[in-house]
Amino acid sequence: MAYINKGDAPEWLKTHYQFQIRTFWIGAIYIFLGSILSLVIIGWFVLLFWAVWLIIRSLKGMKALELEKPIENPTGWLF
Repeated sequence: MAYINKGDAPEWLKTHYQFQIRTFWIGAIYIFLGSILSLVIIGWFVLLFWAVWLIIRSLKGMKALELEKPIENPTGWLF
């Protein structure tokens, strides 16, 4: 839905769509690496980091959306 709607959205909302798209793809990378590395102990820590990372990014995005503010750095890898 973010890919479809980002073209018609106002400028402040486009940052949210970009943030959502990057959250999905970066999360997919974390899950893939965590799954592969789960054969050794480090993968479980990667998956735990992914869960915390996802919660923090989601809350940050929802808070900015509620205030109708753009995401400050929608292309960032962390929070």
